Amino acid sequence: MNLCIGTNIRQLRQKAGISQEALAGVLGISVQAVSKWENEQSYPDIGFLPQIAAYFHVTTDYLLTGKESPEAAPAAGLPDDGVLRILQFRGSQLLTKNLYDPQIRIMLEIRKEDYEGNHCPTIPVEVWGSADIKGCISGGVRAGDGVNCGNVTGGVNAGDGVNCANVSGGVNAGDGVNCANVSGGVSAGDGVTCGQVSGGLRSGGSIRCGDIHGDILSCAGTIRCRRLKGKVLCDAQVVERL
Repeated sequence: MNLCIGTNIRQLRQKAGISQEALAGVLGISVQAVSKWENEQSYPDIGFLPQIAAYFHVTTDYLLTGKESPEAAPAAGLPDDGVLRILQFRGSQLLTKNLYDPQIRIMLEIRKEDYEGNHCPTIPVEVWGSADIKGCISGGVRAGDGVNCGNVTGGVNAGDGVNCANVSGGVNAGDGVNCANVSGGVSAGDGVTCGQVSGGLRSGGSIRCGDIHGDILSCAGTIRCRRLKGKVLCDAQVVERL
């Protein structure tokens, strides 16, 4: 492969109408480093490539070769109108194309043909917003807002509430948690309603669960459970045997 990273960076910089000094300031490096890249005297460290690509709104493939990857081809037909869109691909196949709306959950669908046998695909999911996810996930979910999903073979970290089926890892939510069984711990900004919780539990509201195997570290309301095996390290009324 004939790499032309420096030439591509120079052309992108000139097209954007910014100086070497401005680009260096964005990346937190010296002007001399940018100059060496553009004169093909050295290459950027690999860690800079995603940052440079994002700044110029291109792919890392474009930085390396001057050509877009096949995966980016369907997006090339979209109008350059400044609208933020949510695209979901399976390989190079475009599955969904939606306008971004902070008030609407982003719909993600992991279809049965994506599964290998009866196993969930190992796909870590990161959403800069809230999401409704259909299908099961092996790899964990991270979202800036709330999450609705099925089974997760991994952890769930959300800035708002979490409504899921079985979670093999832990759950960390900025609001309430409503799940089936959680194999790790649970930390919630509001109430927790779950089946079995294998780890420790922190709740900003009441707790209503089946078996709780770990300690209850904090709770702002009543604790109702079928069986509590850990300790209660907070001032709360405990009612067992739901």
